[in-house]
Amino acid sequence: MAKILGIGNSVIDHVCQLSHFVQENDEQRALSYYDQLGGNCANSLNVLAQLGHEASIMSSIAIDDTGQSLLQQLQQRKIDTRLVQRIRGGKTPRSQVWLAQDKATRTIVHYRDLAEVSFEHFAKAEIEQFDWLHFEGRNIEALTGMFNIARCFLDQQLISLEVEKDREGIDALFSQASVLLFSKAFILGRGMNSATAWLEHCRHLAPQAVIFCAFGDQGAWCMDQTGQIHHQPATQGISLVDSLGAGDVFNAGVIDAMVRGHHPAEALKLATALAEKKLQQRGIDGLFANDH
Repeated sequence: MAKILGIGNSVIDHVCQLSHFVQENDEQRALSYYDQLGGNCANSLNVLAQLGHEASIMSSIAIDDTGQSLLQQLQQRKIDTRLVQRIRGGKTPRSQVWLAQDKATRTIVHYRDLAEVSFEHFAKAEIEQFDWLHFEGRNIEALTGMFNIARCFLDQQLISLEVEKDREGIDALFSQASVLLFSKAFILGRGMNSATAWLEHCRHLAPQAVIFCAFGDQGAWCMDQTGQIHHQPATQGISLVDSLGAGDVFNAGVIDAMVRGHHPAEALKLATALAEKKLQQRGIDGLFANDH
């Protein structure tokens, strides 16, 4: 199995399950309420650890009681936390999440009062020991320097970049990654109404990269090293339970498949199936509990 380092967010999710989404000034009783590990990077590493990889996280965590709980939750999921950056001042990031049971949709309100992982902290890490580096597309100024170090010191290792939200300066990183993972929201926000249109546009920005786009109920697309576009349709009629973190699971599926040597088209198929598996259960823990 591979040694994979994820650089990005880890948070505590406070999840409130509702029968349907509450409108402004409405009131309803929750079906359930629970806390769980969250954050894009932490979620993806959770899946990769379940798949048997040596998953490590580089994330900023506050020195408070909630931060200690977050560290324990990461460690309980076999995610190595030795490279986290403990930060004095600020609070551990958290998200309030409303899950609407009728449509399996989720609404998230995120609160952050904590500095991101610093460039100096990343520069001290021995990144050569890892087989794959996965960056969450945030903290762009520091990320630019991190990519420069990675490109200088890494040889055969692949570098992936998750692009979920549009952030100033993020386009400059596209040409630095081996694998690009775009969200539907990002693509629509760029004024493109189809994944294929974005892939064709992005090919000129990142000719070196294998590019993936998850597009909800339309399935997912990728462009391989030759420029060929592949599509994996979504399975119809599955029982939707919880969409929170499905994109993070898809990204983990791509990383797992490609680090094992699969062609991008096969990675697309496997990652889509994994994301659909997650959609049919609550949370990400125990994703393979019922497999034989």
